[in-house]
Amino acid sequence: MGENIFIHLKENKKHIEAYFTKILVFFLENNKQFREKFIAKLLGIKDIEINGDISVEYDSPYPPENKRPDITIFNKDILILIEIKIKSKQGENQLIHYSEIIKHKLEKNEIKKGFVVFIPKYFEEVSKEDQKTIKDNAINELIERNWSDLYRLFNEDKTFVNEMKWLKNQYVELMGDENMQPFRTMNEGNLDNMGKEFSNMIRLFSELKRKLLEEGIEFDNKKDEGFVKLDSDNFLQMKIIIISMIFNIYI
Repeated sequence: MGENIFIHLKENKKHIEAYFTKILVFFLENNKQFREKFIAKLLGIKDIEINGDISVEYDSPYPPENKRPDITIFNKDILILIEIKIKSKQGENQLIHYSEIIKHKLEKNEIKKGFVVFIPKYFEEVSKEDQKTIKDNAINELIERNWSDLYRLFNEDKTFVNEMKWLKNQYVELMGDENMQPFRTMNEGNLDNMGKEFSNMIRLFSELKRKLLEEGIEFDNKKDEGFVKLDSDNFLQMKIIIISMIFNIYI
């Protein structure tokens, strides 16, 4: 396998999030089928008509405060504002600001639907208060994904052909180099790579926390024990989730 052009170019990039995001925007702009899969399959936005007039923009400013979502996907009916994170964490009220942009456009009847999307490298919790504010403003709930979801979408996609397929595969390798693969694709059982595997344990815990929150098991970061509500049923549920994750990762 020859040198990966994206990995080679990454070595000179100071702003890694912008680098990854610009490449993602390139693929979304230049492959209509993949763009539709990104919207419907990855984001789960299926109740809208996806027409060919959908546009994709990078780092577009929105007045009056010139807030800049990393990716904007839009047409005359919808507005999707996407925040990408890799090395950094979500900014204070950053996602709420995007929901206020959508609220303003809904009130002026400039769009029919709006969505705020958050894609960090690993799972990053958004407070319930922020989630409620976003839903109140944008009408729709916050959509949360992570880069392993993007990795899987690209890796399984069959819509790219010829040179675009080669570029897509290069991007998948770039995501792997940045440690964005789902757990199950990571050198399982490779003791020679144990150091890298240990470095990935934070991903296991962040993914575990996401799954527990989805099941209604609550956390309190101010308490040493971490859990607010953990009765016998929740404890059994937590063990089942952990076991299923272990089987999912190592078998």
